[in-house]
Amino acid sequence: MDVLLTYEGRLADSHELDFYDAARALSGFQRSLALTTHLILTGEIIHKAPAMKGARILIATPKPGSWEVIASIIGAAWIAGTASKDTPFGHLLYSAYDYVIRQTMGFPVQYDKSLYQQYEEQLAANKITPAKLDSLTEKIESSVADMHRPIVASKTADHADLFAGPKPDPRIRLGSELNKQSYDYISRN
Repeated sequence: MDVLLTYEGRLADSHELDFYDAARALSGFQRSLALTTHLILTGEIIHKAPAMKGARILIATPKPGSWEVIASIIGAAWIAGTASKDTPFGHLLYSAYDYVIRQTMGFPVQYDKSLYQQYEEQLAANKITPAKLDSLTEKIESSVADMHRPIVASKTADHADLFAGPKPDPRIRLGSELNKQSYDYISRN
């Protein structure tokens, strides 16, 4: 499954971000994906991204003239390329990631009921409970805050967006726009 992180505004429109803030943002992006992927694969919450088992998160080089970064999640649980958002596993993964991103930033969760209806057996087999999703939300909160750094620290971007699925469209928005208000919500909690 591909997940896209894109920054826009200020220097990002000139295809530049503060180097340190971009590095922290990418680290937060990787960690939040790794912890979510590990929970979906194993039903276990980990605390550090290097502890993830059964999958790898690869990054494509940024495209010239943009600040879009695409992370591809591949693993032993599926053949590369078959975990699209249209497969049961891909839908479960992007739905869980959408859930924790929204919860972290204080936006109402607007996932399909199908996350719990269609995949109830998979959730039960991996022991993924609402309590575990809430625990994952707590674990990735600092990572999602780091993804805001180009927006709030160096102010080299105005906002960022997360999408599931490869380009071209249809891509599915994950969470809500990352901006100053979503960062303020995280920093208050």
